[in-house]
Amino acid sequence: MSKKNIERNTPCPCGSGEKYKNCHLKFNKKVQEYPNNDYLNNNLIMINKYQTLYSNGLDIDDVIEKIGKNYFGELNITDLVRFRVFLDSAILLFNREKLEKDYFKKNFIYADFFNHLNNSEKDKILLDLYKKYFNLYKDELMINEGTVQSFDKFYVSSNRESKSPYDQLAILRNALAHMNYGNFITLENGYFLGYFIYNNKNGKAINHGFILEPILHRFIQSYFSNYTSYGVVYKHSWFNFNSTNKISPEQVIDFKKQSFISRIVRKLLNKKNKTFAFFNILTYDGKGDEKLKYAGDNQHAMNIFTQKLNDLNFIELENFIKNNREIYNHVVTEIPENRIEVEVSFLTTYLNKKEITYKEFSSEIKFLYDFETEFSNFLVHLMQLNDRLIDYWCNIFYIEDVSPEKTQNQIKEINKSIRELKEDEDKIVGFNFMFPVLRLLDISLRLEDDDLKKISPLSVNIDGFTYEEDNLQKYYQNNSSTINKRSETKYYYILERIRNAIAHGHITTYLDSNSNIVYKLEDIWNNRTEKVEIDYDSMINFLEQPIFTER
Repeated sequence: MSKKNIERNTPCPCGSGEKYKNCHLKFNKKVQEYPNNDYLNNNLIMINKYQTLYSNGLDIDDVIEKIGKNYFGELNITDLVRFRVFLDSAILLFNREKLEKDYFKKNFIYADFFNHLNNSEKDKILLDLYKKYFNLYKDELMINEGTVQSFDKFYVSSNRESKSPYDQLAILRNALAHMNYGNFITLENGYFLGYFIYNNKNGKAINHGFILEPILHRFIQSYFSNYTSYGVVYKHSWFNFNSTNKISPEQVIDFKKQSFISRIVRKLLNKKNKTFAFFNILTYDGKGDEKLKYAGDNQHAMNIFTQKLNDLNFIELENFIKNNREIYNHVVTEIPENRIEVEVSFLTTYLNKKEITYKEFSSEIKFLYDFETEFSNFLVHLMQLNDRLIDYWCNIFYIEDVSPEKTQNQIKEINKSIRELKEDEDKIVGFNFMFPVLRLLDISLRLEDDDLKKISPLSVNIDGFTYEEDNLQKYYQNNSSTINKRSETKYYYILERIRNAIAHGHITTYLDSNSNIVYKLEDIWNNRTEKVEIDYDSMINFLEQPIFTER
């Protein structure tokens, strides 16, 4: 893979019909000259880029057009692949504990992943390219590894220690959570080899090993994406508005149609608000059944249920669940109409609409009922779009000996993958409230980064965070030897709770009595739960402090 030598007057490989000199030549020159931002600031730039795309709902045709017109033109391929590392770290940190401990109870087999990968026809081109470049540059990078013929790991130990996939994962997770990684290796032609991870001992960074990034990327997709298309789902959730399933998705939720008299009568009879909807959560239960363990191949009972959820009506779905009680746990929560009213009012105000359909409600408000699934999907969808941008620039402008016809077919496949994100068109609200969580992760890494100037907790504005006073006092008693004044305790306490909640994926949202979105961050350890909360406006003020981006 070397950079294509494209003549100025030949048609541009992007398929615009314009000559190369009038289309992407200037972009490619800019890419070569563009200096990289540091990793953490690059993440913030990329987050802003994507949030702008999603701010009014994702318009697929507009996105495809923007890609062709260099909307991402001020970014180079290194920026995109580094952001992929960030997204993978977010997915791993947010989902690993849920998958391994909360939902699947260690019913995972990691070793089989490499057999699936090495025998994958879909990944053959990727693997052959990576073998070629890794073997070519490993000695130059002082990676102590023999010639790679096939892959049995995503991590190469600096001292050639053989590690099980589980141990590799544990080492990687700690490195990602504490910002003990960096030195991203991107070849001049734009191809991304990987990055180094290290341990911090006595204030010194000690090399731990090298991450084979394309292999790790596939591994994270296969095990921790919480997405049927890539891996295994740890939870299904959905709304049901009545038992007969007769409500059209396009029908408007209209409380005015309800009888005024019936409301008065119910009030006089002191009747509670009637149930308006049901929220369903289905998780995995196949305890002790070896056949149901997940081995990274997409074949699992939770993935089978995905199709059932799409194909069956409510009654058929209910019967299917009843007939498979030994596999699934199914919890149904009744939602009263007064809660729906509040949420509908919130949506119409936020979206500046007069009315909301059942379909819009289900898509837009679901993040308040099941944040972990929705945030996980949000990360995967960003990853999919980011991957297609990487494919676009690499396949079109870097791979040699590809016919114009094949190039156009590649563009069609890339656009097809992007069009799979069409469901995001009805995710305006949830996605807009999820981007700040991504920024929070980046900031928590900034507080951990040893290569940059250390940020004192006392210099961080923590206005807007709420906490339990008893927990704060306990924290002071346990850390009084390192905290100068009792009044300073809250700065250390809040930032530590943020870091721990982020590192273990314990973040949710809810709508308070004033219709404000509130973020709840929980630090859960050894049967102890401590939380801090902050509303959306205060969160934005916290995130936009210059101290986090100053270098």
